[in-house]
Amino acid sequence: MQCKHLKPDQKQCRAKTLTGDEYCFMHSPRAEKQRKEANLKGGQHSYKDKMVSSGYLCIKKPKDILKLLNSTINEVRTGELDVKIANCIGYLSSHFLKAHEYTELEKRLEAVEDIVLEQK
Repeated sequence: MQCKHLKPDQKQCRAKTLTGDEYCFMHSPRAEKQRKEANLKGGQHSYKDKMVSSGYLCIKKPKDILKLLNSTINEVRTGELDVKIANCIGYLSSHFLKAHEYTELEKRLEAVEDIVLEQK
């Protein structure tokens, strides 16, 4: 059934009624307490309850990033970790991998330069 509440413009609310009621959740006098609780919860950030809880992780090699991403994916899939935090982890992981790649290339280039200089 449709809610019997009339809006200020005299149009009827189009929401469905609660079971055994003539009004929807937003307009039912019987749901006032639950509505207030829902409004309070709506202003809170539930993702704070889903922060990274695994502690400090020392990342030195790309294989450490693989472990981190594996656990992050599983935590997101099970609802243990907020997607925003997982996105941040993914973003930072990609920067770590790029920095690691550049560092390795620099080491290899220095080694080649040393060999060339020795041959002169």
